[in-house]
Amino acid sequence: MGKGTGSAWLPRFGIVQQHNGWIEVESEVGRGTTFHLYMPRTVAEPAVLQKAAPAASPGGKGELILLVEDEMAVQEVGRMVLSRNGYEC
Repeated sequence: MGKGTGSAWLPRFGIVQQHNGWIEVESEVGRGTTFHLYMPRTVAEPAVLQKAAPAASPGGKGELILLVEDEMAVQEVGRMVLSRNGYEC
């Protein structure tokens, strides 16, 4: 109780929606919260993924970007990607 903001659920929710699934939530005071994730069943063979040609990125020119992230690992990856593309964090 009182820990975290729940922001970690946002990416998971997006993934579930992208796959035509849904989430149901049960919450009871004193017992906690249960999340049920439903994903459609598939019987088809997985598609063969083809590598796309890398998109040309215009990159930055030293612009300063304020990167706000509460997970340190994600923050470091974001900082690394931005700096490799010409931005300053």
